[in-house]
Amino acid sequence: MSRDAGSLANDGQAALAAHLLELAQVARERHGLLSAGNLAGFLADPACLRHPARLAFEFGEMAPHQFAQPEVDPRDPTGQTRVLYVHPALESRPDDLVIAVSYMVPVLNYGADMVDDEMCCRYGGALLDLMPEDYYQRVCEMADGLSLAAARTQPRCDTPCCPGPPSTPSAP
Repeated sequence: MSRDAGSLANDGQAALAAHLLELAQVARERHGLLSAGNLAGFLADPACLRHPARLAFEFGEMAPHQFAQPEVDPRDPTGQTRVLYVHPALESRPDDLVIAVSYMVPVLNYGADMVDDEMCCRYGGALLDLMPEDYYQRVCEMADGLSLAAARTQPRCDTPCCPGPPSTPSAP
């Protein structure tokens, strides 16, 4: 009996989501809870990232609503290194920087076409020992803080990086 493409795609997404949680566990075992102090080692660890990455506290190609944007590092002629452009305000906010980076690791590893916001929240939550809903709240607080820093008067978390809380899996 053959399976339809939609079923195969769902299985692939489920497998990737499970793999991301395994990667978060590996990262925790190797680096402990992610912090500003161990971030550089984490970003260079091939057991945690498919490509080494460096941070650049500049806007790069970020859209106005983004807090981070991964790209191929233009400094690396081999194209193997990634740069994560991070909102400049995060340079002085180490706790928020860790939230932003942990959210973007699945995108750094597999690309925006392969992962979704829920996978990013589940990975980040697992990496930081937070429930996905609590992690999502921290992402929203960080994003809202950046929006407020950009002169918004009402804090809101309605950017594409925060479409809504991760869904809770239903019981079988």
